[in-house]
Amino acid sequence: MLDLSSITNTLAILAIVLSFLSGFTTVLSRSINAKLSEHIGSMAGSFINHLAGLPLAFILALVVPTNDISLIIQKPVPEFWIYLGGLTGVFLIFILNVTVMKVPSLRLSLLSFVGQVFIGILLDLLLDNSFSKNIFYGGLLVAVGVGLNMLIGYFQDFRKKELNIYEK
Repeated sequence: MLDLSSITNTLAILAIVLSFLSGFTTVLSRSINAKLSEHIGSMAGSFINHLAGLPLAFILALVVPTNDISLIIQKPVPEFWIYLGGLTGVFLIFILNVTVMKVPSLRLSLLSFVGQVFIGILLDLLLDNSFSKNIFYGGLLVAVGVGLNMLIGYFQDFRKKELNIYEK
């Protein structure tokens, strides 16, 4: 009998490792983009980010064997919303370039996660007409935790400023 348990375990471990690496590179790229935007501005930093990513995307499209580069030449699809992905990417990079220096990295990662969860729930409702209570409550729990953490941090900063005023 064929035993696929070792392959399944290997693939599960690979998926976990890749998800951690994805999170690491996301935080790293946000920090690098923020430093770049400090020097040249947020919109120019977003432009450089996409300009650097375009050749890499073309190289990957050529190298990955399941992709067919001839699909690029096809006539444009009439649905306008298909083209909003690039615009959304530019907007997201711009917003992250502005916020990453003002919000701690862990908090920004958690806020991004909460946003992804709730957008995923919204898309599931709109496209599949499905709803997962467990995912909603989990996202809500994380959102409340992030909110409480931010509130506690705000009060601690406020209290430190008050103590500094009274000591002077």
